[in-house]
Amino acid sequence: MQFDRLIQLYFLLPRYPQTVTARQVQERLREAAPDFDVCLRTVQRDLELLAGCRMLSVATDDGRPARWFRNASAYALVAT
Repeated sequence: MQFDRLIQLYFLLPRYPQTVTARQVQERLREAAPDFDVCLRTVQRDLELLAGCRMLSVATDDGRPARWFRNASAYALVAT
């Protein structure tokens, strides 16, 4: 279930220069997949986990609150 949620989160992130906060990702996740109704802290942990995977190129601007995005140089994953 966590892997499915991580994939869903990845596709909810916009490409840079657009950004979203973890709370916005949480709201989008609830709308897109009601089964993934998780707390904000879980979303933050998931985003940090995705950011640790270099191939996905997920990053944050380190602001307060942090704003998340996919780098334009990210490998292309295609949702089917």
